[in-house]
Amino acid sequence: EIEDTHIIHVNFSQATYSAEESDLMMIITVQAVGFSIWPYSVHINPMENMPVGATGNAEGNGIDFVSDTLIAQFNPGDSEVNVSMPVMMDAIFEPTEVLGFSLTVPAEFSNINGRLLIKPGANNIAEGEIINSGVVVNFSAVNYTAEVIALSVIVNGLW
Repeated sequence: EIEDTHIIHVNFSQATYSAEESDLMMIITVQAVGFSIWPYSVHINPMENMPVGATGNAEGNGIDFVSDTLIAQFNPGDSEVNVSMPVMMDAIFEPTEVLGFSLTVPAEFSNINGRLLIKPGANNIAEGEIINSGVVVNFSAVNYTAEVIALSVIVNGLW
């Protein structure tokens, strides 16, 4: 067994993150429990489907959010890192969209110099909510009438 081995557990700071579409970014915070004199990073993996069995309704690939893996880079002494995930603004009025996040440690950072082990902690799954920012149009009356005054059609320059 390696003597003087330190273990750092990385966790999401909260169970649910949210952002308005108009914010264009969702801020996700990752916390580290433990101290390192070496830099390391962990991955935040956005998912359309929740990893615990519930189905999300947000779509990745730039439709509702950018589904690329996000990197939380920890420098020596860091205990918390904020990462921004791009959220897409659309003109569709829709309910709050839900996605999932998982936290993983790349293999090259799971064991640093045989003296530091980076591991996902108990809070390595989180949920994201994208809140609709669409414009809601309200009409002042139930019924409206319209009148056609004149109608003319030009086909190939002929009346």
